[in-house]
Amino acid sequence: MIIRGLYLCLLLALTACSGGKRTTKANAGELPVHSSPSPEYQNLFFNAQLEKSRGNVTKAAQLFQECMTLEPDLMAAQYENARLQLEYFNNPSQAIQQLKICIESDDQNPWYHKALADAYMAAGRYDVAAKFYRVVHRLNPDDRDVLYDLAGSLMYAKKPKEALAVWDQVENYFGVYEELTDQKVQLCLLLKDENRAGEELVKLAHAFPSESRYWGDAVNFYLESGATEKGMTLMKEMLELNPENGIAHYTLSEYYASKGDDASSYAELVKAFASQDISVDQRIAVLLRYYNATEIRKDWIPHAYELLESSMKIFPAEPKLFSMRGDFKTREGDLQGALLDYKKVIEKNGANKIVWERILELEYSLDSPWFYEDSFSAMTYYPSSPEFCLYYAYACQLKNQHADAIRVLRNGKELVLENNALLANFYAALGDSYFHLGNAQETFDAMDKALEFTPSDPLVLNNYAYYLAVSKVTLERAATMSAKCNELRPNDASFEDTFAWVCYMQGKYELALQWIERSVGHDPAQAEAMLHKGDILCKLGRLAEAVDAWKVALDLGSQGKDIQQKISAKQCID
Repeated sequence: MIIRGLYLCLLLALTACSGGKRTTKANAGELPVHSSPSPEYQNLFFNAQLEKSRGNVTKAAQLFQECMTLEPDLMAAQYENARLQLEYFNNPSQAIQQLKICIESDDQNPWYHKALADAYMAAGRYDVAAKFYRVVHRLNPDDRDVLYDLAGSLMYAKKPKEALAVWDQVENYFGVYEELTDQKVQLCLLLKDENRAGEELVKLAHAFPSESRYWGDAVNFYLESGATEKGMTLMKEMLELNPENGIAHYTLSEYYASKGDDASSYAELVKAFASQDISVDQRIAVLLRYYNATEIRKDWIPHAYELLESSMKIFPAEPKLFSMRGDFKTREGDLQGALLDYKKVIEKNGANKIVWERILELEYSLDSPWFYEDSFSAMTYYPSSPEFCLYYAYACQLKNQHADAIRVLRNGKELVLENNALLANFYAALGDSYFHLGNAQETFDAMDKALEFTPSDPLVLNNYAYYLAVSKVTLERAATMSAKCNELRPNDASFEDTFAWVCYMQGKYELALQWIERSVGHDPAQAEAMLHKGDILCKLGRLAEAVDAWKVALDLGSQGKDIQQKISAKQCID
């Protein structure tokens, strides 16, 4: 049944496109008489179409050629082969040659003219293509779709005025719609006819009076082109139709902002943000402007939060808004609040790498109880991201799971590509875990590797110096590194404590006391620094002061070895 149906279609195609030389001149009102295809021709034609349907276009072209050789006056094979040349073999010149033969046979066949126009388009001869598209429309006025091809050919031929006239015809047939208006406006601007462009936009708005976006486009066009009076008149018309039109208020806000009238701009923006007409992305664009502006205009910060809260009432589950509020809170120092907002983003969309980075950075700095679990989750979402491996290794270190940290760090560093700073962090973290496991040589090897990548990193220099000091090896090198990191970052209490401890290990107790006093002066709440201060004072024979320092360290939570025994014995215990 399928074959018979196809065969019937092919017979119809043969009849419609046979177009052979007329054997009898037709009188007015009579159909022309054409030669009929022979059975052999029909069989070849059928097989050609069958091969084409199977995708065997080369074989199909061969069979069509045999048809043309067998009965050159029949145009069906000529036409079909021309289409093959155009659509499958990218050979428009061959298609043009064959289609001209078809038209010589039957110049009233719109299909021949349409295919020839398409072939000229493919050949880049847009003027000629337009000519034949016009013929198609003349021969078949009901084929209005050809007007789209005609307009396109004229645009390619750089004849915008003629193309615009054709789009006017399309509008007469199909009415006003957005894509058509876009084409017409672009052509008007190309013709430097801004008045006509504005009129087209207004026409679209009037055709769809409930579509706020169309009104906004028209108003913006007038305002941006300097036709302020027309823009404001249209704006009033918008608000008369719908006083709560968010697009109108948003456009007014932008207008006032361009004039430097910040108060009026904000007042209109509040009205706009109370409407559902304003999309999330439009809101984010405005809020980003406020975020940047409030670096200087601190008095605008309450405005930004008001706009955020208004937006979140309309889009209560929108992750972008939670992320935006998190950015504001981070900058304003509300780190816990920012963290909660960022975590809401992840609840909605776990695959958000930037937000995961912000979450882990905050949790690490806040010593959050969620850090271990969240860093593992982030690493699971992004197993090939070395940054999340590093965060998870830090979380393992905080739980004293140094063997796990080493495993993650060894694997994670292999994922780093062309990022020396990140590689240095991996090796520095490896050094830290090796140190806590008592593996001194592995510690030093890892820290040396970290310094290869970032030789002037203050944190790496400080930690390496401390590890050397505690291990009581190469103290001169430790002193050099510690001094360098204090030059790079002066007045850092932790760095000053390290240098004091290196001096202590070198037996330079007076110099050690000077530096530990600096450290405690910059941060009196350091338990380890107070413990070191007590040890230094003890070596200087100032036992009463040493005991006082040890007690302060104990109150601050020091877990220092033998601290209670030192206090009780009132003496140093090495």
